[in-house]
Amino acid sequence: MKKTLAVIAAMVIGTAAVVMLGLISIQRTTPDAPSADDADMRPRASAAGADDAYPDFVKITAALKVASEEREILTKLQESKTPDLAVAEPLIARNAEALALFAVFSRRARLTDPNYSDPDKVGPETPIPLYFPVVAAARLSSLRSGILLRQGRAPEALDEALGVMDAGQVLLRSDQPIISALVGMLVTDIGARRALSVVESGALDKARLLEAARRLSAHRGGIAALQAGLRFEYLATSNMLDNIVEHASKMPDWHWYHALAARSRYLYQPRRTRALYAARFRGLVEEAAKPCLQARQPSHEPVTVDAKPNTVGRVLFNYAFPNYEKLYVKRCETDFRVAAVVAAAALAAYRRDHKRWPAALGDLVPGYVAAVPADPFTGTPLLYSAETSEIHSAGKDADGKPL
Repeated sequence: MKKTLAVIAAMVIGTAAVVMLGLISIQRTTPDAPSADDADMRPRASAAGADDAYPDFVKITAALKVASEEREILTKLQESKTPDLAVAEPLIARNAEALALFAVFSRRARLTDPNYSDPDKVGPETPIPLYFPVVAAARLSSLRSGILLRQGRAPEALDEALGVMDAGQVLLRSDQPIISALVGMLVTDIGARRALSVVESGALDKARLLEAARRLSAHRGGIAALQAGLRFEYLATSNMLDNIVEHASKMPDWHWYHALAARSRYLYQPRRTRALYAARFRGLVEEAAKPCLQARQPSHEPVTVDAKPNTVGRVLFNYAFPNYEKLYVKRCETDFRVAAVVAAAALAAYRRDHKRWPAALGDLVPGYVAAVPADPFTGTPLLYSAETSEIHSAGKDADGKPL
Protein backbone atom coordinates (compact mmCIF):
# COMPACT_ATOMS: atom_id res chain seq x y z
CA MET A 1 0.00 0.00 0.00
CA LYS A 2 2.77 2.41 0.97
CA LYS A 3 4.66 1.60 -2.22
CA THR A 4 1.51 2.24 -4.28
CA LEU A 5 0.98 5.65 -2.62
CA ALA A 6 4.62 6.54 -3.15
CA VAL A 7 4.39 5.64 -6.83
CA ILE A 8 1.18 7.69 -7.24
CA ALA A 9 2.76 10.65 -5.47
CA ALA A 10 5.83 10.44 -7.67
CA MET A 11 3.66 10.29 -10.78
CA VAL A 12 1.65 13.34 -9.68
CA ILE A 13 4.81 15.33 -8.92
CA GLY A 14 6.38 14.27 -12.17
CA THR A 15 3.31 15.20 -14.18
CA ALA A 16 3.08 18.62 -12.48
CA ALA A 17 6.76 19.25 -13.20
CA VAL A 18 6.33 18.32 -16.86
CA VAL A 19 3.26 20.56 -17.19
CA MET A 20 5.04 23.46 -15.52
CA LEU A 21 8.15 23.09 -17.65
CA GLY A 22 5.96 22.81 -20.73
CA LEU A 23 4.10 25.99 -19.88
CA ILE A 24 7.36 27.82 -19.27
CA SER A 25 8.78 26.55 -22.54
CA ILE A 26 5.65 27.65 -24.43
CA GLN A 27 5.84 31.08 -22.90
CA ARG A 28 9.54 31.39 -23.68
CA THR A 29 8.73 30.92 -27.35
CA THR A 30 5.54 33.03 -27.35
CA PRO A 31 6.13 36.69 -28.29
CA ASP A 32 5.43 39.18 -25.52
CA ALA A 33 2.70 41.81 -25.89
CA PRO A 34 3.86 44.89 -27.82
CA SER A 35 3.10 47.13 -24.81
CA ALA A 36 1.44 47.10 -21.41
CA ASP A 37 -1.06 49.81 -22.46
CA ASP A 38 -1.02 51.41 -19.01
CA ALA A 39 -0.77 55.14 -19.74
CA ASP A 40 -4.09 55.78 -17.97
CA MET A 41 -2.77 54.08 -14.84
CA ARG A 42 0.25 56.31 -14.45
CA PRO A 43 0.02 58.61 -11.39
CA ARG A 44 0.08 62.31 -12.14
CA ALA A 45 3.27 64.25 -11.64
CA SER A 46 2.84 66.94 -8.98
CA ALA A 47 4.90 69.87 -7.83
CA ALA A 48 4.89 71.36 -4.35
CA GLY A 49 3.30 74.80 -4.23
CA ALA A 50 3.74 77.63 -1.79
CA ASP A 51 0.94 76.22 0.40
CA ASP A 52 2.29 72.66 0.53
CA ALA A 53 2.27 70.83 3.89
CA TYR A 54 5.38 68.70 3.39
CA PRO A 55 7.76 71.16 5.12
CA ASP A 56 5.37 71.24 8.10
CA PHE A 57 5.32 67.43 8.13
CA VAL A 58 9.13 67.39 8.35
CA LYS A 59 9.03 69.88 11.22
CA ILE A 60 6.34 67.92 13.09
CA THR A 61 8.48 64.78 12.75
CA ALA A 62 11.45 66.60 14.32
CA ALA A 63 9.43 68.28 17.07
CA LEU A 64 7.27 65.35 18.21
CA LYS A 65 8.21 63.99 21.64
CA VAL A 66 6.31 60.72 21.98
CA ALA A 67 8.45 57.72 22.92
CA SER A 68 7.66 54.34 21.34
CA GLU A 69 6.36 53.00 24.67
CA GLU A 70 3.98 55.97 24.90
CA ARG A 71 2.22 55.36 21.58
CA GLU A 72 -0.30 52.87 22.93
CA ILE A 73 -0.84 55.07 25.98
CA LEU A 74 -1.56 58.06 23.74
CA THR A 75 -4.08 56.07 21.70
CA LYS A 76 -5.95 54.96 24.83
CA LEU A 77 -5.90 58.48 26.28
CA GLN A 78 -7.26 59.97 23.05
CA GLU A 79 -10.07 57.42 22.83
CA SER A 80 -11.12 57.79 26.47
CA LYS A 81 -14.04 60.09 27.34
CA THR A 82 -12.41 60.79 30.71
CA PRO A 83 -8.63 60.66 30.09
CA ASP A 84 -6.22 60.59 33.01
CA LEU A 85 -5.22 64.25 33.20
CA ALA A 86 -2.10 63.47 35.24
CA VAL A 87 -0.77 61.57 32.21
CA ALA A 88 -2.40 63.55 29.41
CA GLU A 89 -1.53 67.13 30.34
CA PRO A 90 2.29 66.63 30.63
CA LEU A 91 2.26 64.76 27.30
CA ILE A 92 0.41 67.66 25.65
CA ALA A 93 2.67 70.27 27.27
CA ARG A 94 5.79 68.43 26.11
CA ASN A 95 4.47 68.51 22.53
CA ALA A 96 3.31 72.13 22.41
CA GLU A 97 5.66 72.88 19.49
CA ALA A 98 4.49 69.83 17.49
CA LEU A 99 0.84 70.78 18.08
CA ALA A 100 1.47 74.34 16.90
CA LEU A 101 3.07 72.96 13.74
CA PHE A 102 0.16 70.52 13.31
CA ALA A 103 -2.27 73.45 13.42
CA VAL A 104 -0.30 75.09 10.58
CA PHE A 105 -0.26 71.75 8.70
CA SER A 106 -4.08 71.53 8.93
CA ARG A 107 -4.47 74.86 7.10
CA ARG A 108 -2.37 73.87 4.08
CA ALA A 109 -3.71 72.98 0.66
CA ARG A 110 -2.18 69.52 0.26
CA LEU A 111 0.97 67.45 0.85
CA THR A 112 3.50 66.53 -1.83
CA ASP A 113 6.25 64.12 -0.82
CA PRO A 114 9.16 65.00 -3.15
CA ASN A 115 10.01 61.29 -3.40
CA TYR A 116 6.70 60.75 -5.21
CA SER A 117 6.26 63.99 -7.12
CA ASP A 118 7.68 62.44 -10.30
CA PRO A 119 6.18 58.96 -10.94
CA ASP A 120 8.92 58.14 -13.46
CA LYS A 121 11.46 58.24 -10.65
CA VAL A 122 9.50 56.00 -8.28
CA GLY A 123 11.05 52.55 -7.95
CA PRO A 124 11.66 49.69 -5.50
CA GLU A 125 14.14 51.81 -3.54
CA THR A 126 11.82 54.79 -3.08
CA PRO A 127 11.22 55.23 0.68
CA ILE A 128 7.69 54.61 1.95
CA PRO A 129 6.29 57.71 3.71
CA LEU A 130 6.12 57.31 7.49
CA TYR A 131 3.16 59.29 8.75
CA PHE A 132 3.20 58.29 12.41
CA PRO A 133 4.13 61.84 13.53
CA VAL A 134 0.97 63.24 11.87
CA VAL A 135 -1.20 60.53 13.43
CA ALA A 136 0.38 61.13 16.85
CA ALA A 137 -0.15 64.89 16.53
CA ALA A 138 -3.78 64.25 15.56
CA ARG A 139 -4.28 62.08 18.65
CA LEU A 140 -2.66 64.74 20.85
CA SER A 141 -4.87 67.44 19.35
CA SER A 142 -7.98 65.28 19.83
CA LEU A 143 -6.93 64.65 23.41
CA ARG A 144 -6.50 68.37 24.02
CA SER A 145 -9.98 68.92 22.54
CA GLY A 146 -11.41 66.43 25.04
CA ILE A 147 -9.69 68.20 27.93
CA LEU A 148 -11.00 71.59 26.74
CA LEU A 149 -14.52 70.15 26.69
CA ARG A 150 -14.13 68.87 30.25
CA GLN A 151 -13.03 72.35 31.26
CA GLY A 152 -16.27 73.82 29.88
CA ARG A 153 -14.56 75.37 26.83
CA ALA A 154 -16.72 73.74 24.16
CA PRO A 155 -16.15 76.31 21.35
CA GLU A 156 -12.38 75.87 21.65
CA ALA A 157 -12.79 72.10 21.86
CA LEU A 158 -14.81 72.12 18.64
CA ASP A 159 -12.23 74.25 16.83
CA GLU A 160 -9.51 71.83 17.91
CA ALA A 161 -11.46 68.80 16.66
CA LEU A 162 -12.31 70.46 13.35
CA GLY A 163 -8.63 71.28 12.90
CA VAL A 164 -7.82 67.57 13.16
CA MET A 165 -10.41 66.85 10.45
CA ASP A 166 -8.88 69.58 8.29
CA ALA A 167 -5.48 67.88 8.66
CA GLY A 168 -7.03 64.71 7.30
CA GLN A 169 -8.28 66.72 4.34
CA VAL A 170 -4.75 67.91 3.58
CA LEU A 171 -3.73 64.28 3.05
CA LEU A 172 -6.92 63.40 1.15
CA ARG A 173 -6.25 66.22 -1.31
CA SER A 174 -2.82 64.77 -2.10
CA ASP A 175 -1.96 62.60 -5.12
CA GLN A 176 0.35 60.34 -3.16
CA PRO A 177 0.86 56.62 -2.35
CA ILE A 178 -2.04 54.76 -0.81
CA ILE A 179 -0.60 55.12 2.70
CA SER A 180 -1.33 58.85 2.40
CA ALA A 181 -5.02 58.15 1.71
CA LEU A 182 -5.24 55.65 4.59
CA VAL A 183 -3.63 58.05 7.06
CA GLY A 184 -5.88 60.87 5.79
CA MET A 185 -8.91 58.69 6.54
CA LEU A 186 -7.57 57.79 9.98
CA VAL A 187 -6.83 61.40 10.94
CA THR A 188 -10.24 62.53 9.66
CA ASP A 189 -11.88 59.78 11.71
CA ILE A 190 -9.98 60.79 14.86
CA GLY A 191 -11.19 64.38 14.51
CA ALA A 192 -14.76 63.42 13.55
CA ARG A 193 -15.25 61.22 16.61
CA ARG A 194 -14.09 64.04 18.88
CA ALA A 195 -16.15 66.68 17.05
CA LEU A 196 -19.24 64.51 17.41
CA SER A 197 -18.75 64.27 21.18
CA VAL A 198 -18.37 68.06 21.42
CA VAL A 199 -21.52 68.66 19.33
CA GLU A 200 -23.50 66.16 21.42
CA SER A 201 -22.43 67.86 24.66
CA GLY A 202 -25.13 70.49 24.18
CA ALA A 203 -22.69 73.24 25.12
CA LEU A 204 -22.51 75.01 21.75
CA ASP A 205 -24.71 77.86 20.54
CA LYS A 206 -26.58 77.79 17.25
CA ALA A 207 -24.06 79.95 15.38
CA ARG A 208 -21.18 77.61 16.25
CA LEU A 209 -23.20 74.55 15.29
CA LEU A 210 -24.21 75.94 11.91
CA GLU A 211 -20.69 77.10 11.17
CA ALA A 212 -19.39 73.58 11.89
CA ALA A 213 -22.05 72.06 9.60
CA ARG A 214 -21.20 74.52 6.82
CA ARG A 215 -17.46 74.03 7.18
CA LEU A 216 -17.65 70.24 7.14
CA SER A 217 -20.11 70.14 4.25
CA ALA A 218 -17.27 71.42 2.05
CA HIS A 219 -15.00 68.51 2.99
CA ARG A 220 -14.10 66.24 0.11
CA GLY A 221 -14.37 62.48 0.37
CA GLY A 222 -11.42 60.18 -0.11
CA ILE A 223 -12.29 58.92 -3.59
CA ALA A 224 -9.63 60.88 -5.49
CA ALA A 225 -6.97 60.08 -2.89
CA LEU A 226 -7.86 56.39 -3.00
CA GLN A 227 -7.72 56.35 -6.79
CA ALA A 228 -4.34 58.11 -6.79
CA GLY A 229 -3.08 55.65 -4.20
CA LEU A 230 -4.21 52.67 -6.28
CA ARG A 231 -2.35 54.07 -9.29
CA PHE A 232 0.80 54.30 -7.16
CA GLU A 233 0.19 50.70 -6.04
CA TYR A 234 0.07 49.68 -9.68
CA LEU A 235 3.23 51.66 -10.38
CA ALA A 236 5.06 49.96 -7.51
CA THR A 237 3.90 46.52 -8.69
CA SER A 238 4.79 47.06 -12.33
CA ASN A 239 8.18 48.52 -11.39
CA MET A 240 8.77 45.44 -9.24
CA LEU A 241 8.08 43.28 -12.30
CA ASP A 242 10.57 45.21 -14.38
CA ASN A 243 13.15 45.16 -11.60
CA ILE A 244 13.02 41.38 -11.14
CA VAL A 245 13.17 40.70 -14.86
CA GLU A 246 16.11 43.08 -15.22
CA HIS A 247 18.01 41.51 -12.33
CA ALA A 248 17.35 37.99 -13.62
CA SER A 249 18.84 38.89 -16.98
CA LYS A 250 21.95 40.37 -15.34
CA MET A 251 22.75 37.42 -13.09
CA PRO A 252 24.20 34.73 -15.37
CA ASP A 253 26.17 33.28 -12.46
CA TRP A 254 23.00 32.34 -10.58
CA HIS A 255 22.17 28.70 -10.22
CA TRP A 256 19.84 27.66 -13.02
CA TYR A 257 16.86 27.28 -10.66
CA HIS A 258 17.27 30.84 -9.29
CA ALA A 259 17.33 32.33 -12.77
CA LEU A 260 14.42 30.16 -13.88
CA ALA A 261 12.33 31.18 -10.86
CA ALA A 262 13.03 34.88 -11.39
CA ARG A 263 12.29 34.87 -15.11
CA SER A 264 9.35 32.49 -15.06
CA ARG A 265 7.74 34.64 -12.37
CA TYR A 266 6.79 36.87 -15.30
CA LEU A 267 6.75 34.05 -17.80
CA TYR A 268 9.31 35.66 -20.07
CA GLN A 269 6.42 38.03 -20.90
CA PRO A 270 6.78 41.01 -18.55
CA ARG A 271 4.64 43.37 -20.66
CA ARG A 272 1.79 40.88 -20.90
CA THR A 273 1.94 40.26 -17.14
CA ARG A 274 2.08 43.98 -16.51
CA ALA A 275 -1.08 44.34 -18.60
CA LEU A 276 -2.81 41.84 -16.30
CA TYR A 277 -2.00 44.04 -13.31
CA ALA A 278 -3.04 47.18 -15.18
CA ALA A 279 -6.42 45.63 -16.01
CA ARG A 280 -7.05 44.66 -12.39
CA PHE A 281 -5.96 48.01 -10.94
CA ARG A 282 -8.02 49.79 -13.59
CA GLY A 283 -11.04 47.95 -12.22
CA LEU A 284 -10.11 48.92 -8.66
CA VAL A 285 -9.89 52.60 -9.61
CA GLU A 286 -13.34 52.46 -11.21
CA GLU A 287 -14.84 50.66 -8.20
CA ALA A 288 -13.41 53.21 -5.77
CA ALA A 289 -15.88 55.85 -6.99
CA LYS A 290 -18.96 53.70 -6.33
CA PRO A 291 -21.05 53.68 -3.14
CA CYS A 292 -19.54 51.04 -0.89
CA LEU A 293 -22.50 48.66 -1.04
CA GLN A 294 -21.96 48.49 -4.81
CA ALA A 295 -18.15 48.46 -4.86
CA ARG A 296 -16.62 45.01 -4.88
CA GLN A 297 -13.18 43.56 -5.45
CA PRO A 298 -13.06 43.14 -9.26
CA SER A 299 -13.24 39.45 -10.11
CA HIS A 300 -10.38 37.59 -11.73
CA GLU A 301 -12.49 37.15 -14.88
CA PRO A 302 -12.73 38.58 -17.39
CA VAL A 303 -9.32 40.16 -17.79
CA THR A 304 -9.44 42.59 -20.69
CA VAL A 305 -6.12 41.59 -22.20
CA ASP A 306 -5.01 38.62 -24.27
CA ALA A 307 -3.57 36.60 -21.42
CA LYS A 308 -3.96 33.06 -22.77
CA PRO A 309 -0.27 32.54 -23.55
CA ASN A 310 0.56 33.84 -20.06
CA THR A 311 -0.84 30.95 -18.02
CA VAL A 312 1.78 30.72 -15.29
CA GLY A 313 1.76 34.48 -14.90
CA ARG A 314 -2.00 34.42 -14.53
CA VAL A 315 -1.77 31.76 -11.81
CA LEU A 316 0.85 33.75 -9.92
CA PHE A 317 -1.11 36.96 -10.45
CA ASN A 318 -4.33 35.45 -9.07
CA TYR A 319 -2.47 33.99 -6.13
CA ALA A 320 -0.47 37.09 -5.19
CA PHE A 321 -2.89 39.95 -5.91
CA PRO A 322 -4.00 41.57 -2.62
CA ASN A 323 -7.60 42.27 -1.65
CA TYR A 324 -8.40 45.98 -1.60
CA GLU A 325 -12.13 45.74 -0.85
CA LYS A 326 -11.69 46.92 2.76
CA LEU A 327 -10.19 50.16 1.45
CA TYR A 328 -13.57 51.07 -0.03
CA VAL A 329 -15.26 50.28 3.30
CA LYS A 330 -12.74 52.41 5.21
CA ARG A 331 -13.26 55.32 2.82
CA CYS A 332 -17.04 55.15 3.25
CA GLU A 333 -16.74 54.69 7.01
CA THR A 334 -14.68 57.88 7.24
CA ASP A 335 -17.05 59.77 4.95
CA PHE A 336 -19.95 58.61 7.14
CA ARG A 337 -18.25 60.08 10.22
CA VAL A 338 -18.00 63.45 8.48
CA ALA A 339 -21.64 63.29 7.31
CA ALA A 340 -22.72 62.29 10.81
CA VAL A 341 -21.04 65.34 12.37
CA VAL A 342 -22.69 67.61 9.78
CA ALA A 343 -26.10 66.09 10.51
CA ALA A 344 -25.57 66.14 14.29
CA ALA A 345 -24.59 69.82 14.27
CA ALA A 346 -27.65 70.71 12.17
CA LEU A 347 -29.91 68.61 14.41
CA ALA A 348 -28.57 70.30 17.54
CA ALA A 349 -29.12 73.75 15.98
CA TYR A 350 -32.69 72.77 15.01
CA ARG A 351 -33.40 71.57 18.55
CA ARG A 352 -32.18 74.86 20.00
CA ASP A 353 -34.74 76.68 17.85
CA HIS A 354 -37.69 74.30 18.20
CA LYS A 355 -37.06 72.56 21.55
CA ARG A 356 -37.54 69.21 19.81
CA TRP A 357 -35.90 67.00 17.22
CA PRO A 358 -37.12 67.23 13.63
CA ALA A 359 -39.45 64.55 12.27
CA ALA A 360 -37.07 63.90 9.36
CA LEU A 361 -33.66 65.08 8.18
CA GLY A 362 -35.40 66.84 5.29
CA ASP A 363 -36.72 69.36 7.84
CA LEU A 364 -33.16 70.67 8.21
CA VAL A 365 -33.13 71.93 4.61
CA PRO A 366 -32.53 74.75 3.79
CA GLY A 367 -32.40 76.52 7.15
CA TYR A 368 -29.69 74.38 8.70
CA VAL A 369 -27.97 72.54 5.84
CA ALA A 370 -28.09 73.01 2.09
CA ALA A 371 -28.87 69.33 1.54
CA VAL A 372 -29.41 66.24 3.66
CA PRO A 373 -26.00 64.56 4.17
CA ALA A 374 -25.69 61.39 2.10
CA ASP A 375 -24.83 57.94 3.33
CA PRO A 376 -21.64 57.08 1.40
CA PHE A 377 -22.52 53.40 1.52
CA THR A 378 -25.64 53.92 -0.59
CA GLY A 379 -25.45 57.44 -2.04
CA THR A 380 -28.87 58.13 -0.49
CA PRO A 381 -29.69 60.30 2.59
CA LEU A 382 -28.50 59.14 6.00
CA LEU A 383 -30.89 57.03 8.07
CA TYR A 384 -32.45 58.92 10.99
CA SER A 385 -34.72 58.01 13.88
CA ALA A 386 -36.87 60.87 15.21
CA GLU A 387 -37.64 58.85 18.36
CA THR A 388 -34.01 58.50 19.41
CA SER A 389 -32.50 61.36 17.33
CA GLU A 390 -29.87 58.85 16.18
CA ILE A 391 -28.16 58.86 12.78
CA HIS A 392 -27.31 55.58 11.08
CA SER A 393 -25.72 54.21 7.94
CA ALA A 394 -26.92 51.31 5.83
CA GLY A 395 -23.37 49.95 5.85
CA LYS A 396 -20.98 48.48 8.39
CA ASP A 397 -17.42 49.35 9.32
CA ALA A 398 -14.37 47.29 8.38
CA ASP A 399 -14.96 45.06 11.43
CA GLY A 400 -18.55 44.38 10.43
CA LYS A 401 -20.10 46.59 13.11
CA PRO A 402 -23.16 48.79 12.34
CA LEU A 403 -22.49 52.51 11.87
